Amino acid sequence: MPERQRMRRLGRWYLPVLGGVYAAAALGVVALVNAHDRAMAVRAADEKARLLLQRNEAAARYVSDELVPAVRRVAGDAIRPDTFDPVWMSSFYMVRRLDEYVVAGGERYVSRKVARGARVPSNEADPLERAFLEEAARDPSVTARSVEREIDGEPWLQVLVAGQAMDASCLRCHDTPDGAPAALVERYGPERSFGRRAGDVFHARSVRMPLADAYAAANAFSLKLSAALLGILAALFAAQWAVGRRFLLSREHLAQAVEERTRELEVAQQRLALADRLASIGTMAAGVAHEINNPLSYVLANVGYLAGELAGPDPLDRQRDDLLRAARDAGEGAARVRGIVQGLRSFARAPQGDQRPVDLVPELGAAVAMCRHDVELRARFETRIPSTLPLVAAREHELEQLFVNLLVNAVQALPPDRAHAENRVCISARAEGAAGVVVEVEDNGVGIAPEVLPRVFDPFFTTKPVGQGTGLGLSICHGIARRSGGTIEVESTPGEGARFRVVLPAAAAPEALSGAAAAAPRTAARP
Repeated sequence: MPERQRMRRLGRWYLPVLGGVYAAAALGVVALVNAHDRAMAVRAADEKARLLLQRNEAAARYVSDELVPAVRRVAGDAIRPDTFDPVWMSSFYMVRRLDEYVVAGGERYVSRKVARGARVPSNEADPLERAFLEEAARDPSVTARSVEREIDGEPWLQVLVAGQAMDASCLRCHDTPDGAPAALVERYGPERSFGRRAGDVFHARSVRMPLADAYAAANAFSLKLSAALLGILAALFAAQWAVGRRFLLSREHLAQAVEERTRELEVAQQRLALADRLASIGTMAAGVAHEINNPLSYVLANVGYLAGELAGPDPLDRQRDDLLRAARDAGEGAARVRGIVQGLRSFARAPQGDQRPVDLVPELGAAVAMCRHDVELRARFETRIPSTLPLVAAREHELEQLFVNLLVNAVQALPPDRAHAENRVCISARAEGAAGVVVEVEDNGVGIAPEVLPRVFDPFFTTKPVGQGTGLGLSICHGIARRSGGTIEVESTPGEGARFRVVLPAAAAPEALSGAAAAAPRTAARP
């Protein structure tokens, strides 16, 4: 069957696609975790590098601010002006030696003083470091930078901190070779790291932290996490596969339930349509019975008269008698048709009994109470009904049905995709002097097309899809209004809604009404 075929096709692609979604989700989680672990490794390396740089900066200041002045003070004249001993005179030498001791103890990092024209060739700035020095010289706000880079095929994090600007005390060793200590010139030569000026930023402190081990640890954790997630997702997928094959693919319970429910709905729609048609048959049967009854009574009476007056022994009279008998038989057959119409009328519960004075306020209140829930589910419901209205002539419960049908029609005219607050249904009533009572039901729904407007009260005419209505509701409204001596009209603009206007004349004096005219009017809760 079509529904089961759709379910089979769904089963063929649903589970594989679901498995792909599970795998993609697992890979996405692993990728996020791996990226997070790498970021944490970089952050840890950066923090450690900055701690080392702070230590080196502190050691350098200690040498220049405390150790060198203290040694000169203690040694006094024993230190010649051209003396140069980097062990206690050079802060960079001390920092380098400290780093060598730390690295020898097992710590892995590279600490350097980088400069343009460095006295020690191993401290010469590479292109990346030179670019940082040039930027720091131009912009005093540039003081530090962290950058990931690859050196000899391994990932490193390098942290650069700009050195202090050169002051006047440093120029003795960096201005000209002639003014520098002879031992310094002899050790490093007369060319490198001379020609500096006060305020120059020509060097930076650099620490490189290796990332290879941290990245390897992150990758190993990601592999373990991948295996765990894939195992969990594989178990979930296997369970869902088993459930899907049992309840979706093998037995197709869902498809059968959908088909059975669809058949039930089709039967219900057919019964509803039949009920609407039976109700309309009652309305039509009442008119047909009236149209048949009077002419048929006249024909039967005249045929009977002719049969009695024209009977005789003459052959021509016998022929005439045969014709009259045939006419009487036809009339009696028509009388049986009248009986059938009346039977249809009774079966469909067409209105019975005479009209009487009816208080419209309870009728309107009953209709509003019956429809309030359905209306307020779809729209703002406005009611403008006074506490008293003139009595009108009608049959029991007919006016309630009239207003219920109009309210139901208003709700059905609202667009299904529009917001609740934008929808509006209103019922109002007022007395209009000699005209009697005017009741209006309006909505702001889809409206009625001009070519459809003249036919809205025709029985069985509807623009709704099959199974959503028979078009009898407004036809019944028209019949009730007409039987009550009133009128019903409609005004509509497509896209702006419709207004149905019912005018009911005031009831005559009780003695002028037939049958149950003097009966007490129906009472009900007021809206």
